[in-house]
Amino acid sequence: MVILTEQEQNKKKKIQEYFRVHKLPAPGVINYVGEWARGDCYVVTTGLIKLKHFVVYFIDDDTVILHGALDCIRQTFENNDMDIALFQSQSYSGKLLRDYSQKEKNIIRFRDRFKVLTYEMVCRREKIQGVISFNTRFGLGSDQFVCFETQVFLEDALRNGLQLKYFPVPIIKTSATYIPRLVYVDKHVQRAYGALLSYVYNQKALWKAFLYAVDKTRKKRVHFFTFFKTIMQGIFIERRKRS
Repeated sequence: MVILTEQEQNKKKKIQEYFRVHKLPAPGVINYVGEWARGDCYVVTTGLIKLKHFVVYFIDDDTVILHGALDCIRQTFENNDMDIALFQSQSYSGKLLRDYSQKEKNIIRFRDRFKVLTYEMVCRREKIQGVISFNTRFGLGSDQFVCFETQVFLEDALRNGLQLKYFPVPIIKTSATYIPRLVYVDKHVQRAYGALLSYVYNQKALWKAFLYAVDKTRKKRVHFFTFFKTIMQGIFIERRKRS
């Protein structure tokens, strides 16, 4: 399914042409969602309700699907029993977007999930549909937290007993910014990180934030007090809005 806002209807022919030129299966539905102001996660969640395909692959209009990626995804799901598969991304220059592990592994730890980008994730539809969706409090366009919607999604997946597995294979190229790197310089991202810690760790969030701030201060990436203070703001906002 390709989801377009009302402002993007002129992209319909361009998208169909892209699928034809690259010999990709035509998208089953092109759905126009008129409430983009409620954020990316609201739009994606609306689309998830209507999906009927075997797997769900989240991509954006600045991503390029690598040659052979769809066959790789299909074979991965045919040969493994995980519910969500996580892959690698490349920049437009062909370099890996970040340092990735070169070993297949099940994903459980927070630090492994923290690095995942939305378009590196492919889900078995029947396992997520009606079970989990993207939290509309997080993500671009949300009025609360600007990012880390993928990390919240994966946290919800684990809470619902879904199995996450990483495969060291690149499937897309993108020009997108690697958001976790911005946590050192962008206060909006720092607050969102605090909210993520609160969502995942609840009462342990402040301690986790303190340890994180100490570690990054020792590595001379941040100034401790301002960094820790901003993360704490995100923790308290998430707790207040949750209740």
